[in-house]
Amino acid sequence: GDFFAHGMPEGIGIKRESVYQSSLFELLAAYASQRVRDHYSAWTPPNINVLSIERARLRLQALLGALDDWQPLNDIVAGSIREPQKRRTTIASSFTAMLEYASDGRLEVQQSANFGEVLVRRVRPKVADA
Repeated sequence: GDFFAHGMPEGIGIKRESVYQSSLFELLAAYASQRVRDHYSAWTPPNINVLSIERARLRLQALLGALDDWQPLNDIVAGSIREPQKRRTTIASSFTAMLEYASDGRLEVQQSANFGEVLVRRVRPKVADA
């Protein structure tokens, strides 16, 4: 008789079919969350050249002696600064320092209209009534 040897064993094949059920809203929400995660992963805050309030206070203190008459704050603290970002931060820090000197009684401040020019001068000695 004929004799046939058994061949190599064959693995059992498993056929898988995945069925995903999601609403359009769920798909869009998943897409949006992935986009947001990718967008913010590499973000770093911009490096802004800011004048510290302490440095603004020292700069303003050095100018106090020359402020005998009313002068615009913006001109005396940022008159020579042309770069807009640096100008804004310098004025903001100097404004805070100016308010501190005004509350200490070292500077007088006046502004004639809302959003008008801020004028400053050194406090003048009080003249006694005769």
